[in-house]
Amino acid sequence: MKIGVIQLGDIHIRHATDAVLGRGREIAAAALGAIPAADAYLLGISGDIAFSGRAEEYELARGLVCSILGHFQSAGRQLFVAMTPGNHDLDFSSEPDTRPLLLASMRDKIGSLDPDGETVVVLPPNLDSQGLVF
Repeated sequence: MKIGVIQLGDIHIRHATDAVLGRGREIAAAALGAIPAADAYLLGISGDIAFSGRAEEYELARGLVCSILGHFQSAGRQLFVAMTPGNHDLDFSSEPDTRPLLLASMRDKIGSLDPDGETVVVLPPNLDSQGLVF
């Protein structure tokens, strides 16, 4: 099975006037044109989908995804969608009282992290300047 992958990242949707929101057709056309023989496609949207995690920003994002999906459906092609949030995808306007306490305690202790400890993740040795080597 041949799968075409479309990856969008850090799109930071904030307002209805954001340029990316009007580009659903172009995104779909580029993917379908680049990998026309794919059996299915995967649209991955990674990190910072919204600018500040507000519900209206996600409604705008939904519109973009639906636009892309609609163009794939019109072409008779199957598209799957996966999204992962980023730090901008959290709405801090209703921040719980525990967050400031946690952040304050981290500032005092960040220097005591052991770089060889289990908390710190080390990149795999096959990561080179060009990216992951498979």
